[in-house]
Amino acid sequence: MRSQFRWVHVGVTAALAAATLTAVGLAQSVRASGGGTASSYVPITPCRLVDTRTGSNNVGSLAAPLGPGETVTLAVWGTNGDCTIPNNATGIAANVTAVNPTAGSFVTVYPADADPRPAASNLNVVAGGAPTPNQVTVGLSSAGAISVYNNGGTVDIVIDVVGYYQPEATVTQGPPGPAGPTCPTSSGCTVFYTGIDVGSNLPAQVTAQLCVYLDPAGDFYLAFTDVPSGARINSVRIRYVDSGAGDATFTLRTVDEAFAITNQSATFTTSDASSAQAALQLNAARPPQGRSTQYQIRIHPTGQNTTFCGAEVNYAFP
Repeated sequence: MRSQFRWVHVGVTAALAAATLTAVGLAQSVRASGGGTASSYVPITPCRLVDTRTGSNNVGSLAAPLGPGETVTLAVWGTNGDCTIPNNATGIAANVTAVNPTAGSFVTVYPADADPRPAASNLNVVAGGAPTPNQVTVGLSSAGAISVYNNGGTVDIVIDVVGYYQPEATVTQGPPGPAGPTCPTSSGCTVFYTGIDVGSNLPAQVTAQLCVYLDPAGDFYLAFTDVPSGARINSVRIRYVDSGAGDATFTLRTVDEAFAITNQSATFTTSDASSAQAALQLNAARPPQGRSTQYQIRIHPTGQNTTFCGAEVNYAFP
């Protein structure tokens, strides 16, 4: 569930042949060569299928950037990279990131047996641009594989799988629940945000792990735009590196459309020379998110060398 790490299913109509999304969590089969069998979505702990960068970053079967006009095919079924995906999966939801582009280009991710290649792009990059992520839903070929096409220059590709689709008949169906918004698991839904999801005068430096160096000249805001209206935050874990000479304060707030603060729920301040995932202690009186409000974290750096690497947000409906 992410965008920038956003739950936006990109390029589904063109890239997935005849596939049709009917709802989040319930979709038609997204295989290019399939016959439209209904499939259900299964969220998983994010795993890295491939990282084409060389050295310690490398994950999976490729260790070189994609060249101009190059197409690579990646196996998804079974254990590949850091992922294990069942052999009945019909498609995956993934965060795909283009890194180190040397020219203006676009990247297309599609089922490996789609012929011809879809005339659609999932990522658009510029020469020397910062890492460019996007949420991509893509069907698998009849052999359980995807293809990735790069139009121009060279570019490294990182694919993090956040869930997969499997035939509806293989998923145990419970009795119908009450109408209204729900989460797919009893423990709530989890949304992942990267460091580069923060807004307001971002500095140019972005690390390979999609973290950002916070400039003490201003505040930054991480808006929980993937948390549905009416949901209630269960927990928030922030990811950061504080290498010294200054700290950063993270405050969870609820704000309305006029950007007026309606609730301040929790504050956490990093300490020098620390690196962690820290849980914000939530105020029990925090209000549910309304239709005209949203949750956000205000990030206030007070010195140099603090890096924000993202947040993990769990929510449910009261």
